[in-house]
Amino acid sequence: MGQKIEKERIVHDLVAWGCDVSGALGRFVGNDDLFFQLLFIVPEQEAFVGIGTALKSKDAKTAFAKSHEIKGVLANMGLTPLYNDAVNLVEPLRAGKLARADEHYAKLMDDLAHLRTILKG
Repeated sequence: MGQKIEKERIVHDLVAWGCDVSGALGRFVGNDDLFFQLLFIVPEQEAFVGIGTALKSKDAKTAFAKSHEIKGVLANMGLTPLYNDAVNLVEPLRAGKLARADEHYAKLMDDLAHLRTILKG
């Protein structure tokens, strides 16, 4: 019973934050166990750190690749606020532009911290 209540709380908090949990569950064909298993490993994706490392070294190509990678993960998981952050980061980097990339990365990391808070309860 406790695990069900925890899942309900997480779903409630994600939806309140603007996430598309129902769309994500549809992509998982209703397999909510798999959804939750993957949801808890999203914050641990190496790409988040890789973006920051690439930005520090002014490597727009690698920052783009890592941002694009994480954008796909976030879209599939229905994590709309984080996905929007990733889009804001990816599009200028696609053109090789680093202007405001640090600002967009900071927002992505702030929202990632919020996701961690939701998952921890």
